Amino acid sequence: MKKTNPSDWLFFAQSDLDGARILAHDGIYHIACFHCQQAAEKALKAYILSTGKVPPKVRTLQELAERAAKTLREIEQFRRQLIVLDTFYIPTRYPDALPGSLPEGLPTKRDAEEAITMAEQLLTLTQEHI
Repeated sequence: MKKTNPSDWLFFAQSDLDGARILAHDGIYHIACFHCQQAAEKALKAYILSTGKVPPKVRTLQELAERAAKTLREIEQFRRQLIVLDTFYIPTRYPDALPGSLPEGLPTKRDAEEAITMAEQLLTLTQEHI
């Protein structure tokens, strides 16, 4: 696979989202939320690639959204959701993550369901515009 092919990035974004659904179904909510963040990141990078730009090597969805919003204004409606998804990047992967990163502790079933919905909506938007 070539790194510059948006469809490859979309495939991996969809795979992360599919994995998140399986993990949430199995009650592994924190890792499901992490995979939702990853799905969103890869969807945004796919869109940026589709515009002929190279996606930056950043990990925050906010930075990627700023780049994508230059040509896809609809991304703006996801700002709040992207902030939520970004909160899952570090603390859901490491038991010694920054204390207080997730004030209520590990994500719940509801958190995972909401994260899946957010990632689905963003992935759908990017797929429609690639």
